[in-house]
Amino acid sequence: MEYAILILLALILLVLIKILTKPNSSVSLENYGYLYDARTKNLENNTEAIVYAISELNDSIKELNSSVDDIRHVTNIIEKYRLPSKLEQKKLDDIAVDMEVWDGINKNA
Repeated sequence: MEYAILILLALILLVLIKILTKPNSSVSLENYGYLYDARTKNLENNTEAIVYAISELNDSIKELNSSVDDIRHVTNIIEKYRLPSKLEQKKLDDIAVDMEVWDGINKNA
């Protein structure tokens, strides 16, 4: 059984060698070198494109963070100086009336 597997592997190896050394083969050793160089060049180009895309995304994220900080700053100012709602305004008016009544009571006392 082991010899049969070894013989089969040897035959496969011989067939591969025959195919790779065939002069007019599209997968000859000369073509293999060219294909390897072309694939390496494509990989380098793809890597450069990916690095460029990541750099662009990084810049976009920085711009978004800056915009979010600006929006947060404006929102904080709006919250700090916003006009009161109707309910809040009524409470403030009631407090002002109570203060006037209290001041009037203290002056008469």
